[in-house]
Amino acid sequence: MKDLKNKVGFIFNKTIFSYIFCLTFSGIACSYSQNAFENILDTISIDRIKRLDETSQLKELRYAFDIYASDSTKMKSLSERMGEENFLIGNIYALTNLARVHDENTQHVQEIYFLKEAEKLLIETDELYLLARVYSKIGQAYKKIDLVGPSLLYFNKVIDIRYDNPIQDNLHKLIASAHKNLGEILTSLQQYELSITEFEKAIEINNKRKNHFILAINYQQLGNAKEQLGDLEEALIYYNKAAFIYENVFESELGKAIIYNCMGRLYIAKGMNNEANIILEDALKRAKKINDNLHIADIYVNLGKAQFFKGQVSLAKNNIIRGIEISEEELKTNPDLTEVKIKGLSFLSDIYKNDNDYKSALMLYKAADSLANSVSDTRNISYLDGLLLKYENETKLNLVKELESKEVLSASTQTNVALTVLLSVIAVLLITVLLFIFHRQQQSNQEKKILALEQNMLKSQMNPHFIFNSLNSIKQYIIGNEIENAVYYLNKFAKLIRKILDTSNKKDISLAEELETMTTYMTIENMRFSNEIDFKINVADDIDSKKIRVPSLILQPFIENSLWHGLSSKLSDKKIIIDVKNTIPDYVSISITDNGVGRKISKERKLKETFKRRSVGIEITKERLFSFAKRFNRSFELKIEDLYDEQNVASGTKIILNIPV
Repeated sequence: MKDLKNKVGFIFNKTIFSYIFCLTFSGIACSYSQNAFENILDTISIDRIKRLDETSQLKELRYAFDIYASDSTKMKSLSERMGEENFLIGNIYALTNLARVHDENTQHVQEIYFLKEAEKLLIETDELYLLARVYSKIGQAYKKIDLVGPSLLYFNKVIDIRYDNPIQDNLHKLIASAHKNLGEILTSLQQYELSITEFEKAIEINNKRKNHFILAINYQQLGNAKEQLGDLEEALIYYNKAAFIYENVFESELGKAIIYNCMGRLYIAKGMNNEANIILEDALKRAKKINDNLHIADIYVNLGKAQFFKGQVSLAKNNIIRGIEISEEELKTNPDLTEVKIKGLSFLSDIYKNDNDYKSALMLYKAADSLANSVSDTRNISYLDGLLLKYENETKLNLVKELESKEVLSASTQTNVALTVLLSVIAVLLITVLLFIFHRQQQSNQEKKILALEQNMLKSQMNPHFIFNSLNSIKQYIIGNEIENAVYYLNKFAKLIRKILDTSNKKDISLAEELETMTTYMTIENMRFSNEIDFKINVADDIDSKKIRVPSLILQPFIENSLWHGLSSKLSDKKIIIDVKNTIPDYVSISITDNGVGRKISKERKLKETFKRRSVGIEITKERLFSFAKRFNRSFELKIEDLYDEQNVASGTKIILNIPV
């Protein structure tokens, strides 16, 4: 026992000694490092370095200070010293290193601060390459935190720089990168036509520079944009160009995995499911070889899709579920997998729906839709808040304080309720209180539900893609010098947005206002369809549309469905007719009839689509109608009729809506 105590004592003393030695040595090392840094600062001849050319200046600075480049304290000291010495290149070197340190620690707001300090120093100089480089880094930093507006601004600043100096190749590289980044951002906003322009400009520059690796990425991105627009043949050409580079010029397993996955997805869209299966299995093998979970998850989902269309339903389910599981496992470290998870859940929902397992299909659809809405909301909020970064940070801080305050208040309230329940002895009073709380809770839940429905309704009307596409159409009139048309449609667009915002705060509006808003909405949508749609509204003589009240914007989701699922595939003779009648006592009957392809063909095409439009507006509308009808102690009625011609060929769809008045 005595020997054991001695051994324990010896080990303990040795451990303490080692710890003290390490602390002492660490302190001595830090002190030595600081002293060495200060000695370099004191002894370096800044005046001598200033007289060198820019390349030599950077070489001298890197030789002296690169060892301290990851130490933010020393880089701040270096920046201050270089500022005192009025040495521009030295200060830029220190500031960009500070930005890099924060970038590596994912502190992008701080990174942007130091880059903007560098921008201030360069803006009035002729150092165009360095300024373009700083602009590019700021654009990248904003892109990493999904602040789309500022990111677009800074990448455009890179492109707008006019240069006349010997470092043209490096400037070309930055400009090509800016076009690539702009294309990626526009793709994320589903502005594919605009993104194609940017990718083509990047390709033109990289072709001249013979930068094969980046060129392959550009081809893949351009092919993806073409695919999303439905131009599958063009997309395949660009995918093949990228594959050729990866196979013959720049060997890359990751590149092959990515491009084979893209080609497999495109083969599915073309109905070439056997070819898709073969190339996707090759892609999966290569992605597994380099353990690239981002693309492994996506390949599993696409492979499952191909197998489903081949009739291998069980295998398809297993592979899609595997893709979803991998995306869930990696989601915390790689947010890009959110899109893969949404795609997997959506198609799995379609498979269960095809099997008539509607319960599972609905559950998966809701999960995908909820996730997709959160992504869309985040992206749109980031786009709008990008110009108000400072205000946003202050608001978030205040919100945190408010929530903390509410949390304390909530905890206190719960404690008081618990004490009240424990101490209460009057049974009748307790029952009365509980009944009152229950009644208020029901009221509160109903109000919250109505509020949520109104908010979701506004979101569905203010669809960012509708807004972007409408503005793009107006822009085309301006570019084509059709000023009269541009002004006309711009006025209509402004009127529609104002109507949507005004009516979103009202529980109901007159039927006359609703029909007027739908006329304006169709004018805008018809512009995007080259005015091919014959739109009419017929109101029966015994209907006073100014006195009848209906929920605001209640018809828009049905008209949108007619446009995108019924008429978008037709080449000509496109019609939408709204009829308002009084066929049932105490109800107004509104029918929306289109002469589109019909629900069956639309459903078949939707299953094969690469990019799917989500019709969540109909579900929101049903819930709003339910709440509206409860005010009359009656229900509403919604019927959908499939129309057929004399040869029993689908000739359109008719929506009949009976709303209590």
